[in-house]
Formats: sequence, structure tokens, C-alpha cells
Amino acid sequence: MNLEKILETTGAIYETALQPTKWQDALDQVADNVGADTALLGLMDPNFPEVQLLAASSQYMNGAVDYSQLLADPQEQQLIQLFSSQPPRKVLRDTDIWDRRELEAMPVTQWIMENLGQLHRCGVLLCEHRAWVDSMVISYSKDRGGMTAAEEQILQMLLPHLARTVEIQRPLNILRHRYNAVMSVLDRLQIGVAILFDNGSAMLINREAERVFSDRDGLYLDAKRRIMAQQLDQTKQLHIIIDNVVATANAQGDTDGELIAIARRSHSLPYLVEVAPLRDDGQETGEMLRGAMVFIVDPERTDVVSVKGLAVAFGLSDAEQEVCHRLAMGRTNEEIADMRGVALETVKSQVKAVLNKTRTRNRTELVHLAVKVLPPIDVSG
Repeated sequence: MNLEKILETTGAIYETALQPTKWQDALDQVADNVGADTALLGLMDPNFPEVQLLAASSQYMNGAVDYSQLLADPQEQQLIQLFSSQPPRKVLRDTDIWDRRELEAMPVTQWIMENLGQLHRCGVLLCEHRAWVDSMVISYSKDRGGMTAAEEQILQMLLPHLARTVEIQRPLNILRHRYNAVMSVLDRLQIGVAILFDNGSAMLINREAERVFSDRDGLYLDAKRRIMAQQLDQTKQLHIIIDNVVATANAQGDTDGELIAIARRSHSLPYLVEVAPLRDDGQETGEMLRGAMVFIVDPERTDVVSVKGLAVAFGLSDAEQEVCHRLAMGRTNEEIADMRGVALETVKSQVKAVLNKTRTRNRTELVHLAVKVLPPIDVSG
């Protein structure tokens, strides 16, 4: 295992967050790390179909498009259904389903061998909360076997970074699709965004982040434009997280980021601050950046939180969607029962169903996920 090579690939992955055109190079490196011929990355998003992603390593050439014509094959559909039912980050190999003789007789396998010179494939789902489907397919030369245990160990090191980058990229790609820009329209994103240099100072903050820092109700910028928390221990914790993700952006670390709840002087619900690595060669930010991206969610801003995305992604019933909405607005179970004119036990059961379906534990996590799934974007003006 070449750790330096893995860290370099991790850094290259984060460079795609601001520049999706760099996915090919990053996937070339992913494939090389795991001894594969090709790597294919896809994103299917029920809430934003216009920002679906299909990226491939260079050896795939036009194969990603040609392959789509073979999706209706019954055996390929069987593979896709089994793949879709796997837990996140669990690698499914084609040999888990068929032996080599069966594989070589399949029309899709024959096409892959003839057109790409490959035989064995494996797939893995990236997103742990499953609000959207991002997946990776790794393919191997027909002259060798499939993914080995050692190669899977390397892939497992890269998967959190691939998932995190897709997550970062989603709201940015929505802006890019709607406004043909990202940096200049970050103010339209109604959650706080700060882009930090490697020393932790803010290079850019959007309007919502500026509001949060100006309120000084838990977070602010010091004279060096570093993000500070009102509580000293939380400032130290936040700065450690920032230092760790900056190390990843510099190909010297392996953390994909972290979420921290920041207490507020007003005793309102804490800010949710998520920090992730970020790289740019200057094309988007105008700087050779090896820093961090910070997202700040204010759970008290119920005016920008919508649970419609959760309803679509997790198949909430009408009643569950209404309960989810009330819960996100900060209503107690008793208040929800009174508003809906139903028994308290009914509401408790529906709240439990909502939390189970969304894999969240409380209102704070629910709001955080709702904002991820359906980023609040100001469409006025």
C-alpha cells in the first residue's frame, strides 16, 4: 500500500468540488490505486435530476454512454437491483452473484470484454444516508481476476472522500446549473458558507455566514478573519477540525471533515458547522487554494428549511410529511397533536417513523439533513 499515493489521490478528489471537469483525472487516480482499468462515478438525485453526474476515468472513453444502452438486459437489471440493496460502502463483486462461465455468457459482459477489454466489475454505494444515490463501479482487465481484499482496503480509504466531495458539489452544481456561476452567486445559498485559506482565515464568506458572524451569537470572525466560537473549548475543537481538513487538502491527511454543534449565547438551538477539505488551482477562486469549506446551518431559520426533499427521497406519507414539517419547525409532539387534532400516541408513532426513515435521531439532525437534501436557494431577483 502506497500511502503517499493514496493521499495525493484524496487531494485530487477534493479539487473536483469546484471543478467537475477534473473528475476524469481523479477517477484515473482512483482506478490506478486499486489496480483497476476504469472507474465510473454516478449520482442520481430525485430532487435535482438536472445535476445528475456521470463521470468516468479516461480509459472508459465513450463507454459510459454506450453502456447505458445495455441497462435493460435482465441480468444487468438483476445486478443493479442487488447492488442498490447493499449497505453503503459495502463492495459487491460480480463474482458474488455469478461464476466466471456465467459471467462470460452474459451480453453485457461480452460487450464490456469486446469494447473495453474488461471482465470483472464491482460496485459500491457512497452516500450513507441514502437521500440520493451516488455510486461507483470499478472494472478490471479480462486478463486478471476481480478486486482483491488489499485493493478493497485501499478503496475503503477513498470512499468517504468521494462521498464527501459529491455532497459538497451538489449545492454548488445547483448554482452552476441555474446561474452558470458559483463563487459570484454564493449569496443565493441561504446557509452560511465560508471558504478558508490553509491558515484558517476566511477568503470568502457569503451573506448568511456574514449575518451569523455579525450576530456574535456563538460564532464570529477575529481580526485575522479566523472563525471563532464564543466558548474557548469549542474554538479549539473547531480549529483542530479545520487544521485536519486542510492537511487532507494538502495531501497530508485523511479526514473527510466533521460536524460540530456550536452553542449560542441566546440559548437558541446550536449552529451546525460542517467543515470539509477544499482545493482549487485558481480557476474558481482565483487562488491556489489548499484549504477548507465551512457550511453553517442555523436551525432557528425555519423560513429556509423545507422537508419536501426528505419526503421525496425517503418516501414519506402525507401524514409523515406534515409531522416532519412541524417537527422541523420546532414544534413539540404535544403541539403537533393539538394542531392536527390527533392523539399524542399517534404523533409519537409518526415522529418515530420519520426519524427511522430518514436515519436521524432528533430535530437537529432532521433539519441538517433537510438542508443537505434540499439546499435553500434564494430565487428572487
